[in-house]
Amino acid sequence: MTITIPENVKPSGGLVVPFLSSIPTQPSAAPVETLPNKPLRLVPALVGSLERRLTVYIECPEWCMVDHTREPAGAVEDVMHYGDTESADISTLLDDNTLHSALMAGLCIDPSSTDPRLRQAHILVSNENNPEDARLTPKMAEELADDLADLATHLRDLAQIARQTHAAEVQA
Repeated sequence: MTITIPENVKPSGGLVVPFLSSIPTQPSAAPVETLPNKPLRLVPALVGSLERRLTVYIECPEWCMVDHTREPAGAVEDVMHYGDTESADISTLLDDNTLHSALMAGLCIDPSSTDPRLRQAHILVSNENNPEDARLTPKMAEELADDLADLATHLRDLAQIARQTHAAEVQA
């Protein structure tokens, strides 16, 4: 038995040139631009177990401060991105050596989270005395910032009243 392969079919199964002319010309791909609010860069990351570490390249937000080669992840899906944090320390006059609490905030993305909200950039607010972090949307962060600004104004007013009260007590 012999099999005859038509001239317009390649032995691998693909079609040859005669059919290519019937395909309309395709527009060229648009240049890929990084969104201005989500600039990304490719960075190396170490992933895997101690016995078998691999270097892979991952998309990483420009604001991410993590060196993914110094902080290995068990798997690519375990890689998280953290931005620089700012903190406000609260001390107490009763003990100069004790920090009452510290409130910290920074950006975070967990690209492989099962929760789609965590796969978006969000604000992570931590208090070292609370094991649970607060995760805020940009709107929630703005509302918290407004509340903290109000609290800051109130604290300044209280400081002024306390200072005046102390001065009055010293003069009496």
